[in-house]
Amino acid sequence: MPTAEPAAGAVLRLLPPTPGALVAGGPPVGFTAQLANRGTAAFTGVVPLASLRGDENDASHRALRAGEVLFQVRTPTGWEQVPLATDCDGALRGGPAALATDLAPGGTAQYDFRLSVSDRTPEARQLDVRLGVRSAAGDSFRDAPRLTLPIAPTADPAGTPSAAPPGAGDAAPGPTASGSAPVPRTEALGVRPSAAPSDSPVPTVVPTVTVSLTGASAQLPLAAGADRPPLSLLISGVALITLGAVGLTLVLTHRR
Repeated sequence: MPTAEPAAGAVLRLLPPTPGALVAGGPPVGFTAQLANRGTAAFTGVVPLASLRGDENDASHRALRAGEVLFQVRTPTGWEQVPLATDCDGALRGGPAALATDLAPGGTAQYDFRLSVSDRTPEARQLDVRLGVRSAAGDSFRDAPRLTLPIAPTADPAGTPSAAPPGAGDAAPGPTASGSAPVPRTEALGVRPSAAPSDSPVPTVVPTVTVSLTGASAQLPLAAGADRPPLSLLISGVALITLGAVGLTLVLTHRR
């Protein structure tokens, strides 16, 4: 991988693996940089400084805008966005100031970065990344390592084949509108289906019997569910009517 010595004793290099291509509007790709102090003096507030631009060989020379590129660095609390600003040559420049550190001779610091581009950059075909060094002494891109990331166009959603509709023979019977499965209906030939049971009670019909004796009649209730009255009930009824007739005769005789 290329290295750079932007200041005496400072060595900045990109670590493998080399990231793949960017997809406009797609997920980010990551890469790792390592900064080492090979000199005899300590660095104060040192941090990598990124310079991002489109293809330098593009005839349109269209500069990238800050809102079209998302540049992030991993921190102890997670991924954080690195602010980018356009410099005098049209490139986007920015460094993770929050990770600036003092680097003693022989010390190293490692940084994880990731990049993504929006789908609003249809003209861009690649993204050129250069890494310099920013320190209290100033910025330097002398012999800065360089990384070129191709930009693939956004995948066309219309080109994605849609799922074929299931055939009539493959469709299983689904639930009805009420959410329950249909209930199969079973009927026997020549048999009329019975009516559905009703919630209202069925009235009980009690048959009556009429007994005639000497011109008097009486209706005796029968027990529910019986077709004819029992013999004991008939005898008791006849005796009761006879006693009533005898009593009536005695009363009429006494009055005479």
